[in-house]
Order: sequence, then structure tokens, then C-alpha cells
Amino acid sequence: MKKAIFQSISIVFLLFAHPLVGFAETTDVVFKAMQDEIARSMKNLKLNGHEGPYFISYRVTEYDTARFAAASGAITDNTDTHWRNLRVDVREGNYHLDSSGFNMRPTAALSALSGSVGGAITIDNDYDAIRNALWLHTDTAYKTAIKNFEAKKNFLEQNNIQERPDDFSQEVATVSVEKPTKEEDCTHWRSITKSLSAIFRQYPAIQRSTATFTTNKVTNWLVNSEGTKVRQSENQYSLIVMASLQADNGMQLADNRLFCSNSLSDLAKEEEIKHAIKDMIDNLIALKSAPLAKEYRGPILLEGQASAEFVNELLRYNFGHAQEILSSSENSSSSKRNPLKNLLGQSIMPSFLSIVDDPLSEKFHGRPIIGGYKIDEEGVPAQKIVLVDKGVLKTFCTSRTPTLYTKQSNGHAIGNIGEASILYVNSDNQLSAKELKEKLIDLGKKAGLKQVMIAKRLSTYDSAIFNPSSLAAEIRANASNSSSNSLFVRSPLLLYSVSVDDGHEELVRGALFSAISIDKLRDIVCTGNDAKPYFTLAIDPGELAYYHLVCPSLLFSEIELHEPDKETDKLPILPSPLAEK
Repeated sequence: MKKAIFQSISIVFLLFAHPLVGFAETTDVVFKAMQDEIARSMKNLKLNGHEGPYFISYRVTEYDTARFAAASGAITDNTDTHWRNLRVDVREGNYHLDSSGFNMRPTAALSALSGSVGGAITIDNDYDAIRNALWLHTDTAYKTAIKNFEAKKNFLEQNNIQERPDDFSQEVATVSVEKPTKEEDCTHWRSITKSLSAIFRQYPAIQRSTATFTTNKVTNWLVNSEGTKVRQSENQYSLIVMASLQADNGMQLADNRLFCSNSLSDLAKEEEIKHAIKDMIDNLIALKSAPLAKEYRGPILLEGQASAEFVNELLRYNFGHAQEILSSSENSSSSKRNPLKNLLGQSIMPSFLSIVDDPLSEKFHGRPIIGGYKIDEEGVPAQKIVLVDKGVLKTFCTSRTPTLYTKQSNGHAIGNIGEASILYVNSDNQLSAKELKEKLIDLGKKAGLKQVMIAKRLSTYDSAIFNPSSLAAEIRANASNSSSNSLFVRSPLLLYSVSVDDGHEELVRGALFSAISIDKLRDIVCTGNDAKPYFTLAIDPGELAYYHLVCPSLLFSEIELHEPDKETDKLPILPSPLAEK
């Protein structure tokens, strides 16, 4: 589920010893089917002498999506889809030790989430059809949970593993039933999308381009055996414009501009979008003839989107604390070790920096923020948390899966793991844009350099659709220079070489980051006073999601850059037919 802003929501905590207060019953067929099947399964579902599940949850997500896509002023996609997805989590055992977190088959990702299974179900509000799907998926999930539970107990006994956290935290049940959002008429965006895509016809150098508008009404139902009952609904609107071209040596260059909101009134206006597209085209054409970047080691200023993207790729997933999967296989494909895992309570960045995660955010300086939510995917109310306080790592974004460092959920569960939402990078050492550049040049002079670097934009995973060869080159470069604690960060797209003598800036292309580690955060010298919200991408379980990340420009004392990859693609044999016009 894509994280979102859930508005006008009423949360009522259902305490086990108290009656439900202030909750209006609903005739929602999905709710009724879910509650009835959970009640039956908790009472009667047993196999081979086992006690039966101690916990069951059902989550249904409904998507009602319309998409308009266009290229070169012509519609390429005009589709409507409507579907529902079911996730069933069945746990055998108890809160201390249950069937979750054991992977008997390295490729069976779902088995690592206890008896979690799922799939598409009917979009009709048909009680019997929904009950039937819930019954079958619950049966499969329970059988999987029993197998995992027995294998896990044997594994723990054979390996004498004793010091380990509980498998599931006990949380107060949440009841919140939100009215479905009203859909807005988006038909006029078909002609707008088509018109925006036609802009690229004026630029024959652009080889590929597309504009895609998507509206998505998302409704979530969550019911579990503890009494949690949640329905949340929101509308999502997005426009993404992408373009690519080739430099004279065949190097692929691609970029994109993204606009997202939870209401049409908050989406960027057409003139603003046109201006952003023109800026993107100008940058790509300038890159086409820009000189190749050279090897570099020294101070770098990351401005705007570049600083936000850098923080996103370095920290977003590491602020989440996923369950470490036990496995009976030597070839277990468990997730890469979190470099922050053993740094809780320690300094990870300068003392003038703090980072807050606030899924409850709705606006920043009057501008709407996306990516927030009131209740997470496990039914736990979201919390604003301080992840880093004056440079010291204080906590992680947690789900209901405890770790040795975190015992309870702080309302950040996405797909059974803890994950960051809207991040705010706050600084007590801010400089103006002019002062930042002066500081950058001063650092370069002290290091005996003739040139220093400013990165104003990093490549994005969205643009990799049009530029897969560049992403492949970055992965190869990272692999050849990586160490056990290195992290992959996308390359600078708009990179400027700055003369330390006169401050003149020259655009260069093709530079690749050397392997970056978490320790690089310690090299931040100061920040700008220009904190703004930027769209960043997160690859959530099963889908992509966009979040705002609020970040100022960041000045690093030293970052290493490599020369461009030698492998490039061949140019088209003939020029674009648009050039003939």
C-alpha cells in the first residue's frame, strides 16, 4: 500500500477491559466477511494436535485506477483498472515464540512472514465470495505457519539460540472507520497530458519522452483477532514526465519530473508543469554536449533534489528495522545487514543535525506533504519520532516485530517491516547559498584543489526506465569499488565543476559515486538554510511509493567520484524525423 495522508479520521482505542465507545457500526460487507471468518478460524482452526492460531489478520486493499499516458502529443495508454488484493497473516504459537521469521526455502519470501499469504479477490461486495476467498487463504496460511513453527523450534534448539526478542509485540487494538473519499473528475487531464507530451516535438534531440497521469482511489480494510478494525480511504493523483537523449559518444542521459498530491486542487498547475518540463529539456540538451567528468576526491555541495535523494538512498531503508530471518539453508537470501544495526545510542552524523520521521505531517510551510498516514498497515496509530537527535541515533522505525533494541511498534509498519515515512533533516548550522559556495571553495583551496564540485540533481530510479544502461554502469562501478559496509547511491546527473579561483561553474557529465558508507554522514560540514520538501521514491513490498523528504543543501568535506563508464550505446543510424521539420 502506498503511504498517504488520511484525513478526517477518528481513532478509538479498544481496550481489552473496556467497552467500545464512540464507534458507529457499519454494514460494510467486506468487514462482515472478514470478522466472521476470523471468529470462525480462531475458534475452530486446528490441526494435528496444535493449539490453533493465536493471531490472525486480514487486510484488503482496493485500487480503482485511471491512467492517461501520451508520447509526442499522442495518447499511448488510456486504461481503467479496478481490483482488490488480500493479505492474510496467520501465526501459530504465542507472542514470545511464533511461526514468523523462519524461512525454510530461501526463495520463499512469503514464508518469512509467518503464514502470510494473499492474492487477488473479487471486487464485488459479495459476502459469500469474499468469505470463500478468506477461508482458502487462511487454510493455506495456517498450514504454512505450522510447518514454519515446527521447523523454527527445531532450528532454535539445534543451534542453542536463547537470547532473542519476542516474535510479536502486544499492542492496544485500534478501531477506526473512515468514510470513503469522493472521486474527482479527472477526464480533462487526458487532454492536458497529451498537450504536455507534445512539448517534446519541438526538440528533435530528445529521443524518448512520455507523460503519464494516474489517479488512484485506494481503500484499505484491516481486521485482526485482537479487535482491531480499520477502514481508510484516500485519493492519489500523480503526473510523471520522462525524457532521454544520447550524447555524441552514445551515452544515455535521462531525467524526469514528478508531481503528486492527494487532491486535484493541490496538484501543480499546467503552467508550472510546463516550466518544469522546459527546465528538464534544457538540462538534458546542455548535458548532451557537456565534457566528461574526471576522477575527483574532495568537497562536494549537494543542493536541492541531490541532497534529498542522497539522504533517501542512504538512510530510508536503514531507519527501518526489519526482522532478521532465521533460515535452515546456508544459501539463505536474507536482507543485507543494516549498517545502523549496532549504532543505536552512538553518533552517526555531526551534532548540529537531527532527523525526525513524522507520518502525521500534512503540510510544510503551507505546502501539502504526501506520504503520511494516521494508522499503519498493522493497525497501530502512527507516531512522530526523533530518529537522530544532535547526531546521535536514538531509535528505528518499528513494526510489531520486536528486535533486541526495540520492543514495541511506533506505528511504522509497511508490509510487516518497519519503514520510514516523511523524513525531516533539521540543522543548527545553516548558511545561505552564497556562504555555502564560499565555504565549498575555501575547503577546495585548503585541499590544494583547482576545482570543487556541486551536484544539483541525482539520477532517479524513475528515469532508469529510459536509461537502463546508466543504472547498469552505476551498479558495475559500485560492485567493483564496494566494501562490506558500502551502500549504493544513484549517480549525479547535474554535476558542476567549480573553479576555486573565480567560482565559475561548468556542467560535466557521467560521473559515478564511489562506494558510499554510512560513515560518510560524518563528513557533513554544514547545511543550507533552504530546506524544502522533495519527492523521493521508496520500493515498498510489492510496489513503488512516493514520499516527501524535507532536506536542506548539504556540504560534504570529501566524496569520491569516478570517471564515466566506457561502455555506451550506439547512436541511431538516422536522425529523428522531427529534425526534418
